[in-house]
Amino acid sequence: MKKIIALSICSVLIGGVLTGCGIREKIEKKAGEAIGEKIVEGLAGDDVDVDIKDGEVNIKGDDGEEFSFGGSEWPKSGAIENIPKYKDGKVDSVIETKDAVQLTIYETEQDYFEDYIEDIKDEFDNESYESESSESISYSGKNDDDVSVLFIYSADDETCFITVSEPQDD
Repeated sequence: MKKIIALSICSVLIGGVLTGCGIREKIEKKAGEAIGEKIVEGLAGDDVDVDIKDGEVNIKGDDGEEFSFGGSEWPKSGAIENIPKYKDGKVDSVIETKDAVQLTIYETEQDYFEDYIEDIKDEFDNESYESESSESISYSGKNDDDVSVLFIYSADDETCFITVSEPQDD
């Protein structure tokens, strides 16, 4: 009986210490990431490496193909290098592959979006399409290197969607 009481007291004390130091949250986060990785790997197969860290999921196949999503910062390389950095608003999500990137940016001003589009139109003027209504603005086009872009602005929630796609290697 004494062992049960002592074990119970130790458990309560250790639990309190872990909660107070934030260690419990760190352990739970790491455990959640590990479980998430195993679930995705199980669904995708053994030839896939999954890394979940700080809200971002990176998936790499045995063929070297990579896919990531969930980031909240402007990407540093890849297809995004084909356009100037969009400096207004806050990056909400990023989805990246080897040849493409898609971003969602919120809290961005319509005037900034319109100016940004005007600045890139000359470079992405092949097969271009433009549309505007009271609710949204969109622009798409390709440059001379066959890189395609799609920009959509939603006036209702001041959100911008950016997609950049490089031609795929055959």
